[in-house]
Amino acid sequence: MDPGPAADGYMCASSSYDGYMYVMGKGPSATSVTATPKVVAKGSGVLIEGTVLDMSPAQPGTPCISDDNMDTWMDYLHMQMPIDGYYRNITVTGVPVDILAIDKNGESINIGSTSSDLSGNYKIAWTPPAEGVYTITATFAGSDSYGSSWQKQACQLVQHQRR
Repeated sequence: MDPGPAADGYMCASSSYDGYMYVMGKGPSATSVTATPKVVAKGSGVLIEGTVLDMSPAQPGTPCISDDNMDTWMDYLHMQMPIDGYYRNITVTGVPVDILAIDKNGESINIGSTSSDLSGNYKIAWTPPAEGVYTITATFAGSDSYGSSWQKQACQLVQHQRR
């Protein structure tokens, strides 16, 4: 690629390989989160899962991928190259996701961090520490390639005592 002008965090480049002009910079991302089951017995766990997706115009709805693998990923998406690299020696990885629970008193509980996979999916198991209503929040802090995104679970977890 031959570099061209740059402005506002974006750089243009032309490719003699395919004749296209490319614009490179941070793309918007979208994070989703769900937790199931929504009502659990005291001491039972829930599965928190969701996606972190690239919403940039060139490839909306594709997974967000780690900065370390971005060259291989873009070659795969736009140049029909192998997903594991030209020499088949690369493992493409996703991005980190931080998960929080907020209880009815507004206190935050750090559930932990996980990473999305090659499909953009992530999951983490959690057992609420006490009875109550929790709102789950998943956050992707962003990277050199993507802007940040987050989402709160629309339905809240209610932990109840078995009778």
